[in-house]
Amino acid sequence: MKILQLNLNHCEATHDLLMQNVHELKIGLAIISEPYKHIDTQQLEMDSSAKAVIRSCGKLQKVIKNTKAVFVAAKVENVYFYSCYTSSSFSFEEFLDFLERLTQDANQYSPVVIAGDFNAMASSHDIAGDFKPWLLTSIYCLKAVD
Repeated sequence: MKILQLNLNHCEATHDLLMQNVHELKIGLAIISEPYKHIDTQQLEMDSSAKAVIRSCGKLQKVIKNTKAVFVAAKVENVYFYSCYTSSSFSFEEFLDFLERLTQDANQYSPVVIAGDFNAMASSHDIAGDFKPWLLTSIYCLKAVD
């Protein structure tokens, strides 16, 4: 199965190119962040904010809905795929909460693929001009997922 992951940045032209490439390249699963607002809903699962999306060209075996925004997961061909989106305006505490929820959820399943837009290097995440705490925390939490 071919998988494509990208951030559409709410752009209609990028959405159109995505749909064209999904068709031409026979993409089985697209993990999308910030989709265009008029994205089609066929075989589509998204978080409550509609910024983390999984689009499947086949049948999803299972969908894992997150009660809070930020991620959605689906089982395809016995693999659990997570699509995530964290806003660059998240505080460090919000980012840690997201990572904790994601880690707890993903540890329930195996195998797991986690992808998306974490905005981990966004300038608003700088702490005293240093983004390393965000990145190291992300790596540590995600490393906890087998």
